[in-house]
Amino acid sequence: MFSAGVFPATIGLAIKRRVPFWGLWISLLASILVVHSWIPNKQYRFVFAAVPICILLTAIAYVAHQTPRGKKSQRPGKLAWFLVAYSCLGILITTMLLSKHPVLQGYLFLSRQPQVAAVLDLKSEWYETGGYYYFHQAAPIYFRQDLAAIAPAAYGEYVSNILCPHDQAVIPGFTTVKTIRNIDIRRNSAPPEQYRQLPGDPYQPQQGGVDGVLPQPVFDPPLQLFPPAEG
Repeated sequence: MFSAGVFPATIGLAIKRRVPFWGLWISLLASILVVHSWIPNKQYRFVFAAVPICILLTAIAYVAHQTPRGKKSQRPGKLAWFLVAYSCLGILITTMLLSKHPVLQGYLFLSRQPQVAAVLDLKSEWYETGGYYYFHQAAPIYFRQDLAAIAPAAYGEYVSNILCPHDQAVIPGFTTVKTIRNIDIRRNSAPPEQYRQLPGDPYQPQQGGVDGVLPQPVFDPPLQLFPPAEG
């Protein structure tokens, strides 16, 4: 709700009504939102700090708009607390629903499985997977476009597990070990001694619409999410 319309309206109203210290509030908002708009890795948690600022601005600006100039009102505090409670309720509901998503539950299931060497996700995009937060295994995650040039019969040479729609056609060499609502988790029935690996960094998959468009962070030396074990 806030990102769709209240934030822009709040900022505009705050400027129009000259909310106390509005320049400071707008500067704080800009420092968060502009930086987030520039970086390629978009995640809602990166803009959490903007939420209380906009809630406060919403309450002050709304009351200032309703109250005749020259008069004071005690309502901004009450309205701000209402907006805080409303936002927290929305976050709780969204979080509970999100954690039950079958794709995230699928990665959580895979995180508890032994001998997971690599995963092919035929169901979702990278931004829908929860990344390594749910998976948490030192294994690459591939997507449909990554193995587009490889025949399904050869998937077993690259991955130990496949996450796919429940109605996905039979994939040679893989059997279903878990079904979560509308997705299947399939396991390689005849794993090779050593899996083949695609070129590039397997822990930083290509992200459509982002890679090659905005500057990407460069680490020197290269960042290793899962450094090799010593000894």
